[in-house]
Amino acid sequence: MGLRGHLVAGYTTLFAVLLLVIAVGETTVVRQVMIDDRKAALPGTANSLDSVLKLPAGGRGIGLSFAGQLPVVAGNSELIVAYFDAKGAMVTSIAGSDVQNVDPRQLLDTHLLAAASGEPPTYLRTVGSTTYLVRLHTASVMVQVRPGPAIDLPPLGSAASGSVSVPPGSSGASLAPGEGPVASRTVGIPPVTMLVAESLRPVDDTVNALLLITLAASAAGLLLAAAAGLAVARRALRPLERMTATAQAIAAGGDGALDRRLRLPGHGDEVGRLATTFDHMLDRIQETIAERVRSEARLRHFAADASHELRTPLAALSGYTEVLLLGGKDDPSTAEHVLRQMNGELARMNRLVADLLTLARLEAGLSMHVQALPVAPLLEGLVEETRLLAARSRRDLVIAAGPQAEGSADLAVLADPDRLHQILLNLLHNAVKFTPDGGRITVCAARQNGMVALSVSDTGPGIPAAELPLLFERFYRSDRARARGDAEAGGAGLGLAIAQGLAQAQGGHIDVSSAPGAGSTFTVNLPAAPAPPCAERDRPA
Repeated sequence: MGLRGHLVAGYTTLFAVLLLVIAVGETTVVRQVMIDDRKAALPGTANSLDSVLKLPAGGRGIGLSFAGQLPVVAGNSELIVAYFDAKGAMVTSIAGSDVQNVDPRQLLDTHLLAAASGEPPTYLRTVGSTTYLVRLHTASVMVQVRPGPAIDLPPLGSAASGSVSVPPGSSGASLAPGEGPVASRTVGIPPVTMLVAESLRPVDDTVNALLLITLAASAAGLLLAAAAGLAVARRALRPLERMTATAQAIAAGGDGALDRRLRLPGHGDEVGRLATTFDHMLDRIQETIAERVRSEARLRHFAADASHELRTPLAALSGYTEVLLLGGKDDPSTAEHVLRQMNGELARMNRLVADLLTLARLEAGLSMHVQALPVAPLLEGLVEETRLLAARSRRDLVIAAGPQAEGSADLAVLADPDRLHQILLNLLHNAVKFTPDGGRITVCAARQNGMVALSVSDTGPGIPAAELPLLFERFYRSDRARARGDAEAGGAGLGLAIAQGLAQAQGGHIDVSSAPGAGSTFTVNLPAAPAPPCAERDRPA
């Protein structure tokens, strides 16, 4: 059973239990209300029976009986009426047509006989499978004397006994002493207990029919609710089915598998949010895989470029070694020249290996010792160092610090001293290499939006706009570098990549602006910091 089946089965079962509880509660309340109605009607029935009670006389002794058919009983086929003496013996009874076979003595609670003379008790009694509503009532009895010869009355309880005679043809009446042609005396008749019982079978039949109708209606409602629930659940869980199909398609692979998305419109519920999260997860996975592919491509490209850059000096060293082995060592001038060239190739290899090591450390997270550095003395030192570099390269260049902006005399930058010196020296070295004789190199600093901008400008040939985005890629060398032809000018194409990585590791970056024939400006942007007091820095030890 799937999730849809579990949901429908769960709420259908809960709904069925709820409907069953409602049906049982409803029928219980209805049954109690109907019983209360009948209980309220029993006193009226008992009073009606009191009005028609008769006491016939004949033969020896007096017996209780009903004169004719009682209208009250004739109108209710579930009614039972019986009379009991003080000892609980039944004197007489009458029953409706549907309860003729019920013995009234089974309905009598002898413990309540004594209470019948007070507030009439009412209780429920079950005989077989039928429940009866029973009321006990003390009945008042009228004496009816039939015409005829004198009747000897036997003792009845504590009442006096005597005889009563009525002339033939006279109507039955109660005769007081001294009245009529025959003398008589008063006869005391003890009261009797009247039992009025009504069968609750019609109530139970009605309640059972109501329960059956309620259960049938509930069953039909449950079927409709289950069918509607299946439709609603199928529609609500349709995004999950699409999600499953998408996940299976991605797992199966193939072209464009990761391009699949759910893109559910207008779903703000839990399933919709899950689908949106699923799409975002696929976006992240696709981005991660694409970045991994790019990283692997860069690694392969890096390894190929590093191998190529290392192969060139190794090939040169191999050639110079062959020259020495073929007799060049015997010629002092040739040997000296070859050894100098070999030393240059070894220096180039050392720089390349050092650059590769720096790049590897940047990838692993190179630690920086950041501190506040005053900018003015830093620029002065770099200008002097660049002049020495130009002199060794036999270049005729003007190298100077540019005009400082207002308020920049105490400008300080947050950076690692060694790494910042490496960045700026790399930029100045490139400026010296590509600026023609008679050109100018300017170094200046300014504060911009909470950053310190250290710029190196030259009057070189400039860089085409198409090459500017590629300058900071590893092993990239511009056409102007390749055109120089010599290894010293061309380099391995790692200097700017290392400089950008070092700047980013210190919370900054390097920008470049250039145009062919207009020179180039490289700007190092690093976080600004308050400059340390100059008096304390320059104080002699």
